[in-house]
Amino acid sequence: MSEMIISEAHFYLSSFLWGMALVAIYDVFRIFRRIVRHKKLWMAMEDFIFWIVAACLVFRMIYQYNNGTIRFPGMVILFAGMVLYHYAISNPFVHFLNKRVIFPIKRFIRKIHKVLKNVRNKVKLLLSRKMRPKQ
Repeated sequence: MSEMIISEAHFYLSSFLWGMALVAIYDVFRIFRRIVRHKKLWMAMEDFIFWIVAACLVFRMIYQYNNGTIRFPGMVILFAGMVLYHYAISNPFVHFLNKRVIFPIKRFIRKIHKVLKNVRNKVKLLLSRKMRPKQ
């Protein structure tokens, strides 16, 4: 095959894989948000920073493989990688992780918190009885 065709195929494959990688990285944010609750402003800032970094990474890839020329087929293939990963891998994976890992950990932490809160309340009660002046 000609070197130009190989170069194009490499660019398109890289675009596809970068699309998948970006959604995989975003999954880390999705999973973290399920573990730690965020306010809307904080989530918006995380998303903004993520997409700025993602745009820089994609532009770097385009610059490296295509001399900085943004071409429509490359963007379509990048988007196709994102969509394919999101529906084929991401949603089932995040759902599985949430159901089998995150939820049990959260439930365990809530139980520990409840026990510690009860212990704290009993200690406060005992201390308050000892500190009360005798009548």
